[in-house]
Amino acid sequence: MPKQNNIYEEQINMLLNKGILIEDKIEAIKILSSLNYYSFIGYIPNFTNENINYQNKISFNKIYKTYLFDRRLRNIVLYIIEIIENTIKTKISYVFSIETDEFGYLDSSNYKDAKEYKMLISNLKKLLQKDKKLELINYYVKKYGNKLPIYIGINIFTMGMINSLYRNINTNIQKK
Repeated sequence: MPKQNNIYEEQINMLLNKGILIEDKIEAIKILSSLNYYSFIGYIPNFTNENINYQNKISFNKIYKTYLFDRRLRNIVLYIIEIIENTIKTKISYVFSIETDEFGYLDSSNYKDAKEYKMLISNLKKLLQKDKKLELINYYVKKYGNKLPIYIGINIFTMGMINSLYRNINTNIQKK
């Protein structure tokens, strides 16, 4: 294990050479042992001026707090995106089921552009092959013979596929 400590000592020295103020060397080593050095130094440019000089010997702790804030904000945004994604998928599947039927999304007449429709169906087939191991998907694939009701199939759609589906469905379905 001494070799590993040498790596962190080396990283601490590189930070010191960059002008980073390290308040607690032991704590800094502990942080660097769980946070990749290169991820950490990616935050340093936030504290530089146009000449790439570090402003007033920026502290290790300040950089680390910025990293923690960024990580927390990213987690919040991802959480909200997941809620939005699920809501969009639910609304699209319900409207499609009501306006056509549970398999209406597989009917090319419900789309504006045949080429984009074919690409969507091709992507769906690829996902079905990949996700057949999922119990829910496997059950419906067996029950309906490789086609899923939209309220099941939409769960494996990527956001790109949702975008493609929505952009290409007939305007009357879009409006609803």
